[in-house]
Amino acid sequence: SYWQQEADHVLNATLDETAKRITASETVTYKNNSPHQLSYAWFQLDQNIFKQDSVSRQSARATPLPGQASSDVLSIGQLRQLQSYAEKPHGFEIQSVTDGSGRALRYAINDTMMRVDLPAALKPGATQSFKIAWAFNIVDNNVFGGRSGYEHFRDNDTYIYFQAQW
Repeated sequence: SYWQQEADHVLNATLDETAKRITASETVTYKNNSPHQLSYAWFQLDQNIFKQDSVSRQSARATPLPGQASSDVLSIGQLRQLQSYAEKPHGFEIQSVTDGSGRALRYAINDTMMRVDLPAALKPGATQSFKIAWAFNIVDNNVFGGRSGYEHFRDNDTYIYFQAQW
C-alpha cells in the first residue's frame, strides 16, 4: 500500500547577476496519489533560513572564538553576515499564490514552510495546479555557507551561481 505524491514544475526565472537576485514564476501541478483527500499542500522555502527573523537566526548563539574566553568578540565572518543583513533582505519574497485559473489562494508561511489551502478538497488521483510568483536575493556562500548561493573567486572576478533546491 505504498504511494508517493507527485509534483511537476514549470519554472520561468530571471537571474540578475548585478543585483545577485532571482525573480521567478512557476506552475506546479500536484497529483494526489494518496488514498486520502487533501485540504492543503506544503511547499519548502529553503531560502527562508537566511531571513532576518528565521528560527535559525533567532536561535543562534554567540560562541567564543578559538582562544577567546568570552563570546563578546565577533569574527570577520560574523561581521560580514551582519553587514549582509543590513544591506538587503534575505529569504523568499512570495508575490502571489494562485490556482491554475489565477484565483488567489490563502497561504501561511511558517519559517521555511508554506502551507497553501486548497479551494476544495483534492480527491485521491486528482490534480491541482498552483501558480507561484517569488523572488529572493542570492546569499554569498562565503559568508553564509548552506546549500545555495553564489561564490566569488577573487582571482578573476567570476561569480558562480547555483540554486540547489526550491
